[in-house]
Amino acid sequence: MKRVFALLISLSLLAVYAQAADRVVGTIYHTDIAAKIDGAYIPSYNISGSTGIVVEDLGDYGFDVRWEAEARELHAAPNADAFSADYTPVANTHRVGSVAGKVYATDIKTYLNGEEVPAYNIGGATVILMDALNRCGTVKWDSAAREISFISVQPWSEKLYDVDCEADLSRPMDSFSLTASRNEDGGFETT
Repeated sequence: MKRVFALLISLSLLAVYAQAADRVVGTIYHTDIAAKIDGAYIPSYNISGSTGIVVEDLGDYGFDVRWEAEARELHAAPNADAFSADYTPVANTHRVGSVAGKVYATDIKTYLNGEEVPAYNIGGATVILMDALNRCGTVKWDSAAREISFISVQPWSEKLYDVDCEADLSRPMDSFSLTASRNEDGGFETT
């Protein structure tokens, strides 16, 4: 009797689990908004008023993307050496704002730079919103160009020079102060 009860509970949980994956959680709309990653266009979707991108596409845009099948996890992390994007956007031929499809819930846990982010299923692909990329750089909206852009935080360095150009620069520094403030272009101003 315990086995039958355990089997019934397991089947019930599987049914609930399967229904959750088929649950509609949003709408895809036709849009004239373009999305860019570090200056290169990337395919995108208008998901209930926000711009979404396919996580697997990030593999061509400076990210390492890794699928862990057993855990049902998708991981993406910045890797500037992995940039190989070559996408040209196609003009929207539909009325902007008209319904293009449905967005479904997903059971796939999606991580961006080690942090879990909300993800969705569109036609079997895992999609995240562009705003989630703020964990790895800066997301900016340009209303005049109708573009949303992600600018990655590139490794940077600041050379420190002794005020006295004739001084021995090989000696150890006792102390210094450096302030880095992100500017509106996604770069840094240093003092």
